Amino acid sequence: MRFLLVLGRVGYSVMLEEVLRELRGRGLSIDLSIYYGYKYHKRGEERSILELIRDSEVVLLSICNRSIGELARSYSNYVVPLTPYAAEFSKIPTNLDLIKVFNYWDNPSRENLRDLLVYLYNTFTGSGIPYDEPKVVPDVGFVDEELRFLDRPVVNNREAPLIAVLLYYPTTFEEVSILKMVKEFVNANYVIAYSRYGLYANALNKLIEAGIYPDLVLDFTYKGEPSFPETAISTYRRLNTVVLRGLVMHADDVESWQASPQGLNFFDLMFQVIMPEIEGVVEPVVIGGIGRLRRSDVLNGDLLGIVPIDDRVRRLGGRINHWLSLRRRGNRDKRIAIIIYNYPPGEHNLGRASYLDVIESVKVILKALRDAGYAVDDPPSDLVKELIRGGIVNSPEYVPRLGGQRLSLEEYSKYFNSLPESVRAKVIREWGDPPGSVMVDSDSLVIPGIILGNVFLGLQPTRGWHEDPGKVYHSRELPPHHQYLAFYHWIRDVFKADAVMHVGTHGTLEFTPGKEVGLSGECFPDILIGDLPNIYIYNVSATPGEAMIAKRRSYAVLISHAVPPFTTAGLYEGYLELEKLINEYEEARTYQQGARAEELRKLILERARELHIEASDVEEVHVELTKLKRTLIPRGLHVFGSKCSFDDVVNYLTFILRYDREVPSLHRVLARARGLDYDELLRRGDSVLDDIENEVRELVRQYLSAGSVDLSKYPEHIRSDVLTILNYARKVGERILASDEIGGLLNALNGGYADIGPSDEPIFNPEVFPTGRNLHAFDPRTFPSDFAMKRAGDAVRLMLEKYLREHGKYPEKVAIDIFAAETIRTKGEPVAQILHLLGVMLRRKSLWEVELEPIPLNELGRPRIDVVVTISGVFRDMFPNLISLIDRAVKLVADLDEPEDMNYIKKHRKGRLRNAPTIFGPPPGEYGMEIAPLIETGTWKSEDELAKVYTFRMGYAYGEDVHGAEMRDVLIEHLRITDVVTKIRDTHQFELMDIDDYYQYYGGLVRAVWYVSGKKPATYWTDTTREFVEVVDNRLAIRRGMITRMLNPKWINEMLKHGYSGALQIAERFDHTLGLQATTGDVEEWVWHELTRRYLMDEEVRERVKKVNPWALKHIAEKLYEAYKRGYWRPSEEELRVIQDVASETEALIEGEFGG
Repeated sequence: MRFLLVLGRVGYSVMLEEVLRELRGRGLSIDLSIYYGYKYHKRGEERSILELIRDSEVVLLSICNRSIGELARSYSNYVVPLTPYAAEFSKIPTNLDLIKVFNYWDNPSRENLRDLLVYLYNTFTGSGIPYDEPKVVPDVGFVDEELRFLDRPVVNNREAPLIAVLLYYPTTFEEVSILKMVKEFVNANYVIAYSRYGLYANALNKLIEAGIYPDLVLDFTYKGEPSFPETAISTYRRLNTVVLRGLVMHADDVESWQASPQGLNFFDLMFQVIMPEIEGVVEPVVIGGIGRLRRSDVLNGDLLGIVPIDDRVRRLGGRINHWLSLRRRGNRDKRIAIIIYNYPPGEHNLGRASYLDVIESVKVILKALRDAGYAVDDPPSDLVKELIRGGIVNSPEYVPRLGGQRLSLEEYSKYFNSLPESVRAKVIREWGDPPGSVMVDSDSLVIPGIILGNVFLGLQPTRGWHEDPGKVYHSRELPPHHQYLAFYHWIRDVFKADAVMHVGTHGTLEFTPGKEVGLSGECFPDILIGDLPNIYIYNVSATPGEAMIAKRRSYAVLISHAVPPFTTAGLYEGYLELEKLINEYEEARTYQQGARAEELRKLILERARELHIEASDVEEVHVELTKLKRTLIPRGLHVFGSKCSFDDVVNYLTFILRYDREVPSLHRVLARARGLDYDELLRRGDSVLDDIENEVRELVRQYLSAGSVDLSKYPEHIRSDVLTILNYARKVGERILASDEIGGLLNALNGGYADIGPSDEPIFNPEVFPTGRNLHAFDPRTFPSDFAMKRAGDAVRLMLEKYLREHGKYPEKVAIDIFAAETIRTKGEPVAQILHLLGVMLRRKSLWEVELEPIPLNELGRPRIDVVVTISGVFRDMFPNLISLIDRAVKLVADLDEPEDMNYIKKHRKGRLRNAPTIFGPPPGEYGMEIAPLIETGTWKSEDELAKVYTFRMGYAYGEDVHGAEMRDVLIEHLRITDVVTKIRDTHQFELMDIDDYYQYYGGLVRAVWYVSGKKPATYWTDTTREFVEVVDNRLAIRRGMITRMLNPKWINEMLKHGYSGALQIAERFDHTLGLQATTGDVEEWVWHELTRRYLMDEEVRERVKKVNPWALKHIAEKLYEAYKRGYWRPSEEELRVIQDVASETEALIEGEFGG
């Protein structure tokens, strides 16, 4: 009897070989071949399995792969599902008992598998060979290291650390052999618990019931469906111990993993990384995977099983030991390295991070450590100035001598020579022999930082782009330089830190070259972090995708911090006067004062032009003013551990209640109570919006302070809605006030479980509170959501209508730039926009099955728009499934039998673009665009250089059948025929000049299209930050950002309240503004004049910046001068004199005070 077993869990194969050998010895003629299901995703495997299916009489199916199941049903006489998940492909004789089959298979043992084969043999041959019924084991239980089932957990030595090991069942417990290797490195007690899918918490609860509390949990489970993360999270909270991930690959073999720049494939990524992250499981260290054990004549082929990866097991052991040390060592004896960033390098930029006052936060953290019993010396009273005076700066401009610690060339060389040869070769190829040239003092490597008792406060080294900008043009990947390697080696092995703490979003360690996820010992993030627990203070909202990169590539436990409180931008100076004129105009019209109204109309339009508001009538001016006034802006920076005031909470709740969510917008409900349409009010920019917002604020204030509110003035049918919404607001307010960032940090340093929460936009998703928690991932299979598809449809319609108005025709090709961050926050809207442009609808049959259907042209009502997609490295790592989805959609549309004038994809897929990839990004394992170092150093000569850097860095193709192939010429062909460049702005936290990624990626794409095509494309943003979707051109988006933030006295004042750190944040935005102009050409000349007036010619602002951060003031002056020299604006003689005077005066001040 010829059986083919399609096997999902390779661990069964060893036991099956033993059983089959026994049965053949008993005379049973069973011919069993195994097809290992993990192979099916590899190229050419469909033909291989089809041949095996045709050659068999019965297919035994243990996996639920639809393609394999349908092949088996079509080409085999019988298909026996071994699990309920494969039951839909069943093709069995009537006398076969599937429940019995499932029970055999789901309770794997030598006896059960033997009796299963006998039962199947009897069923298909009519034999009567004796067999036993299935022996079913409990869903949850314990085993010892010899795989004997135990009635209860046993702990022999209560003095030693205790590790609870979680195993998945049904399995043959192949991970236990790897656990035995872990024990060689970790001296501890081990309790091994097992459970079936979704019941892992129950196993740990049995420990708690027995009074056994482990010091650490080691999770070997396979997180398939069903999954109950809430139950696991609740149990982990009770245990309050870190849960580490021992990752055994069940969907790929070790050989493929070693060769892969990706590391894990999507199946292992999904079930072994993403789903555990949702539970708060950390540190996905790959320790084993599928491998060839030997040739098996019994099974007609190679016998595969789970094999360990020796150096990865050692890495896991080392990390376990460090966590156990944090758990059991007294705080006074713990040594902690606190790392802040000085990138770009220089004196003006110590402690750069996303909306975090790093300097003040470090002071707060040091005090919290001291209060918790850590041996911490007091930092200098003026920390920044003492760091700079002491030479603690990366590649300083003014400091005469580098300060900090030293690592001798001899010590470093000994360490460097211990690294793998391939690693050493990469470093030497880019940076030369040790010690290199970055941060070297004589023959020693400089470790910038100060020692404060048992705490080291250091500056993460730069990546080297600024020290050698030429590498931007020719280095495909840039390994860390010698000083970078030396820095983390010194922390680990000289300072002997128990843990490292990275402060702020974000550093660069996690973006150094290596596999994308599932690192090897030759990946730089793994080399750098080594065995150190990495406690990483991270912005709860800024970059959700990059947060996951930190977790996966630097084994970080994230501790979220809040964003600054939001406020409205409001109006000021001329904009405030303009609003008053509009009010006078409305009053004149009300009282039918025609002549005065006309005079005011002309004056309003004239003042609007002076204030750079483009409008043809007063209503348009009023609408734009209302948008500016209601725009939300962050108020300064956040200090880690600081609590929101009552007024901050009231304001925040007022802002979130603008939007419909699980409860309707309170603003909308109150508008309805007045008999008004809220959407119409927004469209007109009606002044009643202010009244409604103030009413909402007062209702929230009363309800939070008194616990009740008088709703008698509202209609009966409105009251219940208002009360429901206020109850929702109260619960959100309680979550905000429950934030405990310091407590979360200290608990992690004690080896505790870091409670888990989402990373998202706080206005749109209040579930980000409380902060002080670890940040979790998301299920990428749910993207794009139904809501994302709907909103994307609106955005695409608006975009195409706008282009049609401006150009009289549809665009033929749209370039869309995608980050992981906006994809996560919008649940997939960028991808949904691509589908709508192509005219494709998505049908989700299940999480694993997504069908694409072309919308008929007569229903679409327009041509299908061609696309080229550029992605960040983080998107590549987070969303391999969406890369495949986009690729499938483009291929589907390209193959339609439609006229080319209605299908631009078909029209363009000729010549070099025939069958060409559509998606491009950085090379595998790389992340940076690196236009920023050129802008920041000012070393670029022309805008064309920036375009070339863009195509050099982004010329790597991705799709279903390609991953990171260098195809720069194909990208250029796509860009040559591109009409529109577009991107989504979805967050209130960042305007276009707030971060460098916008000008590097979006701006770089614009400049590349401009360069290769010879014409500037239309540049659009989809703005989803308001209550309605809006599509605006890049120039307007920059203008709004300037008016509401960089030129807004409210924003400036709140920033400067943070002294050095606030001035740093202001100065870096001058880099970004220059970058936007260099790449997009859309920074209008008036902006430079106003920036000069606001920051240099306004004496109060200039002196405030000079007092707290003279290096920042000098930097501002230098960037304004550079913009002038590059021809971006023509300053007046007075403006030019002020710029030059400020630069020279601050340089003299700096040199005089800091010894330049």
